[in-house]
Amino acid sequence: MKSFRAQFLALLCAGGVLAYSPNLMGQNSQRPSSPADFSLRALRAELGKASLYDLHFTTRDTLDPLAEMVFEFPRELDLSQLHLASSTSINGGFKIFREGNVVRVRRTGLGETILPDRQVELKLGLIISPQSLAGNLEITFELRSARGEVQLARRRLPIQFLAAQ
Repeated sequence: MKSFRAQFLALLCAGGVLAYSPNLMGQNSQRPSSPADFSLRALRAELGKASLYDLHFTTRDTLDPLAEMVFEFPRELDLSQLHLASSTSINGGFKIFREGNVVRVRRTGLGETILPDRQVELKLGLIISPQSLAGNLEITFELRSARGEVQLARRRLPIQFLAAQ
């Protein structure tokens, strides 16, 4: 069986869209309880290049105007250029706080409360991919209320890469 890096480079060189999901290949030890509810995509699949990251999920509870999303990224990713958080489905703006490879994205309080069972998305950027891929990459994600209460317990999400078109 080819290594992940060999598969990644072969698909990248072939062009088109590369939607790599380690869960589908059975290579992650822990899967999200509802894989259809979450996806995380790096929109540019080039080694050592900056990319926007696109998170989609369905709210289970209300997402209050001061809610906080906490991400723990793999140490292989360079977060030094991560200054942007935006969304077309979550209004009001965001503040980003970085501590090493942990990123907290807090709503500013200016937007509306998002009701349960709503599809939402969040774009983060820019994040630089590693110079080489030694294996599968995944993040942990947690959602907290304005009071710091955990609304969605930590879960691991594989990073999917889409080749530039």
